[in-house]
Amino acid sequence: MKVSIASVLLSTSLLAAASPISLVLSPRTTAKTTTNVATALPTDYAATALNQHNIHRANHSAPAATWNADLASYAAQAAESCVFAHNLKPGASTGSYGQNIAVYGATGNVQALSPDKMISQAVTNQWYNNEINKFPAAGYGMATPDMTNFNSWGHFSQIVWVASNQVGCATQFCPAGTIFSNMGSWFSVCNYRAQGNMAGQYGNNIRAPLGKPTVVA
Repeated sequence: MKVSIASVLLSTSLLAAASPISLVLSPRTTAKTTTNVATALPTDYAATALNQHNIHRANHSAPAATWNADLASYAAQAAESCVFAHNLKPGASTGSYGQNIAVYGATGNVQALSPDKMISQAVTNQWYNNEINKFPAAGYGMATPDMTNFNSWGHFSQIVWVASNQVGCATQFCPAGTIFSNMGSWFSVCNYRAQGNMAGQYGNNIRAPLGKPTVVA
């Protein structure tokens, strides 16, 4: 089975790694090792998405986020397009928000996977576990950390951004010929309010990890 995974945060450029294909696009700015643990699984998509965020937010002393149905609706509109690109037009008149997007594709029976599994994979595996150790260790507490490798940790910082205490997500199955020409895929979108990754505000919003064990989806 060929697998293709990609994640992006307000992005423009492309990086590629060895098989299985892993793609990460650069985040946009505005002017530790993990341990597997067993956790009780939520019983619906919204609870799953929220739980995946709050596990990691707790590890950074960030308050638990709450589910925002409007942000979820905007995310659904973006995901249903099956166009792997950011779309901040839905709800734009209500104010700004941040956005993470990710896609998981495979040549096998990928449609048999569930939206719950795919949002967990996006939040925990792609955006958090894949990026936490790439955030500059000396950057915690700094108003503006070293941004040289921002492309590699900007999804992580959006998840744990203290002020981003509202989240809404959606995950859509997209058939072959949409995002990928030869395989079906799951497209996940999460929107955040207040928007994270704001220049000069990292010191108050990105706190050092407490060392709590985290999960692998």
